Amino acid sequence: MAWLHGRAVELAEQLHPACRRAVRAWRGDAGAGAEAVQRLLGGERYRFSVGDDGVRYAVTARPLYVPRATPTPTPTPRPLPRTPHPPPALLRSRRTAAANRKEK
Repeated sequence: MAWLHGRAVELAEQLHPACRRAVRAWRGDAGAGAEAVQRLLGGERYRFSVGDDGVRYAVTARPLYVPRATPTPTPTPRPLPRTPHPPPALLRSRRTAAANRKEK
């Protein structure tokens, strides 16, 4: 309804003052607003028209089906597998053992 009201006001600003009053009255009419909502929710078009010097201007709205975007699920991050780290003393003893093997 906000879009429809906005378009009607834009139209009214370009018309004769009597037409502006008609648009303002339409915007303030709760019954007209309820009818518009009922028609749009029912899948029908809603049209508001106003005349100025023999010319009729109309603002029309119709419902559009816009599918709701479903977010793509993000995978849950898995914890990295823990690799056991040998204590530093064990590393030194392995290096020493490897160096001893090379010497033989």
